[in-house]
This record gives sequence, structure tokens and C-alpha cells, in this order.
Amino acid sequence: MIKEITKALVRIDNKVKINNEQLQQSNADMYSIVAKVVLLENRLKTLQQEVSKLKKEIAQLKQVKK
Repeated sequence: MIKEITKALVRIDNKVKINNEQLQQSNADMYSIVAKVVLLENRLKTLQQEVSKLKKEIAQLKQVKK
């Protein structure tokens, strides 16, 4: 009976270790995704600012032509 309990505990321990590894990998994947999202948000903000500047320049050029 002790052998069976020991084997069951070893199996449980192995499953817990596997689950922990999977959680760590999932956390690493999520961190990577979040970092990429932040980079994309920053790039989008920069592009929006550039578009705004270009629109102002176009408006100024139209005023000069009149």
C-alpha cells in the first residue's frame, strides 16, 4: 500500500511539474505578446502624429496656393 501511495504521489508531483512548466511558458508567451503590443501602440502613436503634421502641411500649402 505504501508503494502505491508513493507511486501516486510521484505521478502527482510529475504532473504538477509539467503544469508549472506549461504555465511558465504561457507567461513568457504573454509577456512577449504584451511587449509587442506596446511597441505597436508606440509606433501607431508616432504614425498618427506624422499624419497630423502632414495634414497641417497640406492645409498650409493649400492656403499658399490661394
